[in-house]
Amino acid sequence: MRGGRAARRAPWLLPTLLASSCPAPDPVVRTARLVVQTVPSCPPPERTSALVVTALVDAPASDRLVDRVRPSDGPRLLESLPPGTEELLFESEDGGSVGRQRVPLEGERHALLLPIGRLCPLGDPLAVALPGSVAAPLPDGRVLLAGGRHGADGTRNTLVLRAADDVGDAVASGLVLPRSDATATAVGSRVLVAGGAAGATGPAHDTFELLDETGANVDGRLRPMCAGSGCEGRRREHGAAALPDGRVLLVGGVVRDDAPPLSTAVIVDPVDGDVEMAGALPAARRAPLVVTLVDGLVLVIGGYGAGGGYTNDVYAYDPATRSFVRPVAVPGGGPVLVHPTTGAAAAVALPGARAAFVGGRLDEGASRTVTLLERVPSTAGVALRTVRLERALPVGLYRVVAAALPDGRLFVTGLDTTGAQRAFVLDLESLEADAVEPWSGTRHAVVRTDGAFALLGDVGAALLRLERSAPLMQPPATIVAAEPGALVRGAPGDWRAEGSRLRAARDEVRLDVPALRFGRFRIRLEAGGTWQLLLVNDGTPAAEVTIRDERAGPTPCEVDRAPGALVTVERRGDTITLESGRGRRDCSLRGAIGARVGIGLRALSAGSWVGRIQLERLP
Repeated sequence: MRGGRAARRAPWLLPTLLASSCPAPDPVVRTARLVVQTVPSCPPPERTSALVVTALVDAPASDRLVDRVRPSDGPRLLESLPPGTEELLFESEDGGSVGRQRVPLEGERHALLLPIGRLCPLGDPLAVALPGSVAAPLPDGRVLLAGGRHGADGTRNTLVLRAADDVGDAVASGLVLPRSDATATAVGSRVLVAGGAAGATGPAHDTFELLDETGANVDGRLRPMCAGSGCEGRRREHGAAALPDGRVLLVGGVVRDDAPPLSTAVIVDPVDGDVEMAGALPAARRAPLVVTLVDGLVLVIGGYGAGGGYTNDVYAYDPATRSFVRPVAVPGGGPVLVHPTTGAAAAVALPGARAAFVGGRLDEGASRTVTLLERVPSTAGVALRTVRLERALPVGLYRVVAAALPDGRLFVTGLDTTGAQRAFVLDLESLEADAVEPWSGTRHAVVRTDGAFALLGDVGAALLRLERSAPLMQPPATIVAAEPGALVRGAPGDWRAEGSRLRAARDEVRLDVPALRFGRFRIRLEAGGTWQLLLVNDGTPAAEVTIRDERAGPTPCEVDRAPGALVTVERRGDTITLESGRGRRDCSLRGAIGARVGIGLRALSAGSWVGRIQLERLP
């Protein structure tokens, strides 16, 4: 193990979630039914007595305390939730438990108490992730596991794993067809299961199915995965990702096992089942890795090309232009490339419009490399900064599965060169890696809606909770920029710590406040050089407020500023108020930026520095 994060972790954690950027619930919703649960394999310590429940909401601190509950109380009705409550913070009176849990508008919410960093196996022998299976989170914290192969034959197996029970629910009305090498994409309350085949070598299906929050097919129908006459709807071993508008992009694949890869792509609407063509990839791909960045850009990474070899190039689908493009690498201006592998790598989206390509198989073993891809502003189209971290992993890994934590760290598990399962939590800025207990044969790491990982593998399923607390869990608070873990910093070498300050070592490097989304807020910055304050609404480019030594504000609405003077930005809807020294001005941002936004900072020039950042929620 490398690094010292583990020493700062609380031993127990309740669920953690990002705040939604969607509009707040109706103000009349002021109650929630809560059941605190545990997993039989991981009972809580006796000292976990009472949990203090506080609303994480844009409301005065005096209105946020909700209740105190005990794990042994059974179902408990939480009353007098402040209007707009979307999350609850749970803290043990003895300091043993900290976490967050989304509040439903109706029905019952199960808050799952799990130990930090300890595997909690589920006892269901049927909860096995078969080769070619798919998995996806369901809205209430459960996990869907479907399809795959027994030997050469595909299956219709559909299983839903409940929050804390040892036994899953087999869904008889789940998949209509046996599907192996399909994709499953969660969008809202539905999961779209697309393509796949009835066996290891047979032709691909030309249909998709829509499953609801219980894992059942919404209407028992098979829907055509084709748009218009003469198109080829069959595909297996393709990639899939959710678009910002709630539709799903399906990319590449093959029509049968011995066929050349496809360059076509389609977009499927999981609400009404409509399908449309999405243009063509610049090069055909089988088994590409497809991820959607926070600003809505979709990256298509790697996969097997027309010659059969694994490629390391990257393409992008831009929903704004509705087309695939070849992004430009920064620096250099050439094609964007990830590190070479012969397959079995993983890709995952990260905070700050970034993605990571992790591990992979090499001719001589397994890869320790992580390639970071970060979108940067450019007048020449889509530009990506690439940073290759050659020895980021403590050991080489293949058959890699990865998932992101909201603080920018990466959960990675895979097989080492001896065939043993290994698992790590990797800090991509410091390259510290904490070893965590692995789950044998992991094929899927599904981030449940409560923030815990469901690890699904050859021997069954297990739950794992990792620390996901953020320094601004309960604003108002002040971040000292140089404090480790306070901000998502990007790649090694981007920043230099100088006392309480961070100084940019390169142009166009970014910081992000992990995990949180704000409605009305006030931010005060101690900074020098040239910056952009980024207001991030998931699925769209960030709104930008430029801060220079001599002035601050979105052009042409600016205030004068003395070098090094504090800058205050207060946000109310699409209007912001800027203050610096004696200057004060109200400015309107173009276009809606969302009811709640994430907050980031971009240093436009090397040498720019930031010291203290104070963030305060406003009522």
